[in-house]
Amino acid sequence: MADSYANLGSVYFDLKKCNDAIDKYQKSIAYYATIKPSANQAFTFYSLGLCYMEKNNFSMAESNFNKAKSIYQTIKIPNAIDLLNLQKGIV
Repeated sequence: MADSYANLGSVYFDLKKCNDAIDKYQKSIAYYATIKPSANQAFTFYSLGLCYMEKNNFSMAESNFNKAKSIYQTIKIPNAIDLLNLQKGIV
């Protein structure tokens, strides 16, 4: 279910329907919270941050990027952290 909602959120984001994408990403995150941390969970937080950037809500964007970074550090994926640092620099 978590992956399905994340994929649906990505479709909405691609269609520039940020409010719908945010809703689906948040549902996805709720499901991910019940399982072990994963790259998909971190990417969902990252994607949610991108949605908030589109809506010019930079504090929420940064918060979600930080959550994604924390997960990537936990599961030890350093290359993804570089991408997050770039996005945080843009914010």
